[in-house]
Amino acid sequence: MLSALKEHRKPLLFLAVLCGGLFAFKLGAYGLLDPDEPFYALTSKEMLTAGNWLVPTLFGEPQFEKPIFFYWLEMVSFKTFGFHEWSARLAPCLAGFITVFLTYAWAQVLFRNKQISFLAALILATAAEYVVMTRVVLTDMVFCFFVTATWFFSSLGRERAAFFFSALGSLTKGPLGFMIPFMSMFTKKSTERFKGLWVFFLTAVPWYGYMVWRFGTAFLYDFFIHENVRRFFIAEHRGMDRIFFYPAGFLGGFFPWSVFILPTLFYGIRQAIRNRSCIQKIFFELSLGFWLPLLFFMMAKSKLLSYTFPLYPVLAILMAAWGARFYRAVSMGAKIKASLWPWAIAVWGVFPPALVVSAFLYSQKSAPEVFWPVIVIGCVLVPLSWAAFISLWRRHLRVMIACLTVMMAGFAVLAYSWMLPMVDVIFSSRKWVEWYNEDARSSGGTTIAASKIYVRGVSYYSGQSRAAVVSENGRRAFYTRHAIPIYSDQTAFLAIPQKEYPLFCFLKLKELNFLKRILDSRFRIEILHEHPTRVLIKLQRTPTL
Repeated sequence: MLSALKEHRKPLLFLAVLCGGLFAFKLGAYGLLDPDEPFYALTSKEMLTAGNWLVPTLFGEPQFEKPIFFYWLEMVSFKTFGFHEWSARLAPCLAGFITVFLTYAWAQVLFRNKQISFLAALILATAAEYVVMTRVVLTDMVFCFFVTATWFFSSLGRERAAFFFSALGSLTKGPLGFMIPFMSMFTKKSTERFKGLWVFFLTAVPWYGYMVWRFGTAFLYDFFIHENVRRFFIAEHRGMDRIFFYPAGFLGGFFPWSVFILPTLFYGIRQAIRNRSCIQKIFFELSLGFWLPLLFFMMAKSKLLSYTFPLYPVLAILMAAWGARFYRAVSMGAKIKASLWPWAIAVWGVFPPALVVSAFLYSQKSAPEVFWPVIVIGCVLVPLSWAAFISLWRRHLRVMIACLTVMMAGFAVLAYSWMLPMVDVIFSSRKWVEWYNEDARSSGGTTIAASKIYVRGVSYYSGQSRAAVVSENGRRAFYTRHAIPIYSDQTAFLAIPQKEYPLFCFLKLKELNFLKRILDSRFRIEILHEHPTRVLIKLQRTPTL
């Protein structure tokens, strides 16, 4: 074993340094991003503060949107390191780090080829969405690790370990923890496929059993029906329910390697449908592991890019296997197929400058402070992506890979250490709560309300778990019910006791205009802090005689 590790020492060391820079550098340099990061951080904070390790709670009430395991990781991190942005993101960061090395090991088990293993891990670590997911407080990166571990141990024939990690995936994101990895295991005999199933039940069932015992049909309906079954048939975000949503998502999320997605998938299918040699059986299982979950998610009405994220390690291994063959063919003088060039021009030639121009135009409108970060990032992104295209044209594939790797490393370091902290005021409530604390001390008010997208972040940073929501459409404020007041007309504001004013409101401009439209002369709005995207106001109630 030591000799095997020594053989892989250099690529593993390189990957460790690369992942450290991509995933962990300046991990806490910016606040928790509204609305999703504060959702998990606030739930974990409430649970830890109350000493409650079994029932997820939000705004003081049980919430059944996700199972327990990710909250446990967050609570352990908070208890060990305190309530910081980097400690909230530590679990996804570590999961992303480990998954890269697990992908390396999985590819090595499948193909016994160090070059394929290294390329698969490198592709995964530098894919745009993967880098993002290692730096945000979401369940998806941890879930991706458990799904990948399930596949890995199943490939080794370690079914008990596979079912154990599948159970942890089910405790992280529900039934998908079992469904996704075992969609690709149909080639195994049933006795082999379900050997060790008792480990799954022993690991996953106790917490679910406790929740059913504690909350009965309320938990069964909210978690299984509302949060899982209903999402398949009813779109949570109707604008995303499009047939091209996931294909477009892979093109953007797998950047800069998305140039090679189509030839990779076609190559995998061709290998999978041939006579079943050992290698072709591997391609068959990998192809099933990619296509079956993807088709399932494409049929579902609720669509999010993060749903297909656990398929990234599979796609990275398939791409590395295709890439090794592509490299051998080009080295032997084979021509690069003409069908590849339009994708290379679009992904490396057009997309990077278009992205920089879009970011520049957005900065001029909403964040002029990021002018220089956008310019500098553009000076990294565009030349290196064009250099990768030129290297492919000249058949210098190693130079191409080096350009893409350096480009993504430079982009990530500059974006997360320089640009994001500058736009913290746009995407996070951290600075706004600091301003509120200063203003509240001077005026004596402590009651707060917020737009639905900000209420979790405001509650997390302010420590007030009973914040209210300002929404024009109160019935559709949240997909999942939140146990907080919702102010959707003047009557709701009149019902607030006079002693609770002034009311501090963290609002989008839409909600500010809504308040101006519905409140009469009995109320006075004072804008305390204003930004092109959001405002902090103090709402006063005129005393009645």
